[in-house]
Amino acid sequence: MGESASSGGGTTEGGTTGTTGSPPPDVPERCHPEDYGECDPWCQDCPEGEKCVPGSPGASSEWGPTHCVKVAADASQTGDPCDVHVASDPSNGGGDDCDAASACVTGEVEPTFTCEAFCRGSPDAPDCTFVHPLSVCRLEGPLDRLPTCTQPCSPDVPTVPGRPKCPWDPYFGCTVVPATPDEWALAERIETLPVGGGRTMRCTSLTLDTSDAPGGPCLAGTGLRCGRGLVCLASALVPYCADPTAAPGCCAPYCDLTNPDCPAGSVCRPVFEPLPEYADYANLGVCAAP
Repeated sequence: MGESASSGGGTTEGGTTGTTGSPPPDVPERCHPEDYGECDPWCQDCPEGEKCVPGSPGASSEWGPTHCVKVAADASQTGDPCDVHVASDPSNGGGDDCDAASACVTGEVEPTFTCEAFCRGSPDAPDCTFVHPLSVCRLEGPLDRLPTCTQPCSPDVPTVPGRPKCPWDPYFGCTVVPATPDEWALAERIETLPVGGGRTMRCTSLTLDTSDAPGGPCLAGTGLRCGRGLVCLASALVPYCADPTAAPGCCAPYCDLTNPDCPAGSVCRPVFEPLPEYADYANLGVCAAP
């Protein structure tokens, strides 16, 4: 595509923008609307006062081709709750009530509908660290035409400040996952403590096969998972494991390093290494073997 796909102040080859609000400035050198529909959601190459969003999901639950819609007057800002969801208001051309830098989608954290920032960079090199060092871009699956940034969550531990909780208790739990741009996060079984870089905290959906009590068996991934407030550890790390032979992992409760309360035989150990990106989780622990 050429240097500009906009006649009204969209993205140019140099990466500058002129749209309403504060659209992501770090865009690829060239836009490729032909890959998405009318516009490129990474470049946000729509005329001034508009933004690029996908059309309503079809029967396959995948988003339709992208198109330009007007940015709402008095729009909600990135991170704020929103009321009008993308593709839910035909009178607005299928837009929403968020600013030019975000879209109103079903987020992973409370509030359920939030103005989530558009990912920066490109599909090959997505970037969401401007939202939070642990934010990742959702790319895989039916949302691949609406690249938005996740918000890292907090387990139900009071000393994790400023991080939102997962919605729909008890159906979603906040746990450790790889920091990869997948639409759906899968819980990871922790083999060693503390956990090093390359992980984040995301809300994962629970299944009918869920261990809701400390010491219950877990496989993590797509298998047997741990309930809300629990994380899957290698069985050797869980002295109160109910049946170490039942599965390679056992569910352990999160704890507060400043006010630990753990089952007998275990202590509250830090979940993450003391790296800058984990500053919000400095007091987050898990009840494990000393």
